[in-house]
Amino acid sequence: MTRNNAYKFCPQCGHKLIRQSKTLLRCNSGHAYYISPKPSNVIILENDRGEILLTKRGIAPRIGYYDFPWGFINSGEALEESAKREIKEELGIDIEIVGYLGSYPGMYLYKNINYETIAFALVAKITKGKILINDDVSGYIFMKKDKVSNTRLAFPYFTKIWKDYLSQYQEVREVWLMYSRSL
Repeated sequence: MTRNNAYKFCPQCGHKLIRQSKTLLRCNSGHAYYISPKPSNVIILENDRGEILLTKRGIAPRIGYYDFPWGFINSGEALEESAKREIKEELGIDIEIVGYLGSYPGMYLYKNINYETIAFALVAKITKGKILINDDVSGYIFMKKDKVSNTRLAFPYFTKIWKDYLSQYQEVREVWLMYSRSL
């Protein structure tokens, strides 16, 4: 079931929702319910040896698959704040964000509902701490860049993020450094 089909009743009055467009549902009382993607962060962490950190999923969906550290952005939380929080929760380390890679639409299956997501990919480095796995992570590995492309990643859009990182990161890093020096 897709998220678009998951909502059948108005959260305000309980009347049946009727599709008005791809992103708008409305009930007989006139209440509007907009379907928007759930924002998330994805963090590409590179160590001093040029290896990339991948985490192993410990929960559904996609248990056992590798992914980049990531998480949903909470209401009222900035992108950068959410990335630092997620890394601290899942891995117990502190990071410094050194670049923004782009935004990526995706899907996330949770309790038989396929939610639309929009992931904002960041590049970061570890600033403090020793990795201790927590939360929904069952393991981690630092992998050489040439091996990441052959790894079974948890979500299809992670492959696009990785390809963009390989092709654009040097340029993104230079722009970010120029911007941060101007502050």
